[in-house]
Amino acid sequence: MRVIRRTSGAVRGVLGATVFAWMVIAMSASGQARQQPRTIDSGVYSAEQAKRGLGVYQAECASCHGEKLEGGLGPMLTGGTFLTAWGGRTLTELTDKIQNTMPFQAPGTLTREQSIDIVAYVLQAGGHAAGQAALTAA
Repeated sequence: MRVIRRTSGAVRGVLGATVFAWMVIAMSASGQARQQPRTIDSGVYSAEQAKRGLGVYQAECASCHGEKLEGGLGPMLTGGTFLTAWGGRTLTELTDKIQNTMPFQAPGTLTREQSIDIVAYVLQAGGHAAGQAALTAA
């Protein structure tokens, strides 16, 4: 009888450990799915933001960066050169750069919201689709 009890206890222990392991795996997988980072191709800004950003861009940025972000006195804000300079960096870093150093003639005068709206416009001009939710300050 002792062998049967030990086996039953061992079987229950293995079964319990297996069930626990599957629960951990399932919870981990669902947690990873929820925590997937958003990318610029997952609709991280709203169309309304990009529209506001266009207005701010035209008033504050176009004189240096060009009407179509093609560059001029300032660097281009779309295309391969822009992606090379900013690829792998965050939208928060881009927003910070805009807010703290632009416009050239009056750095630091743009609000956080204006800077975020400009980023939304730059994303739209670069061919990245808008989403439902607005890009928010990080």
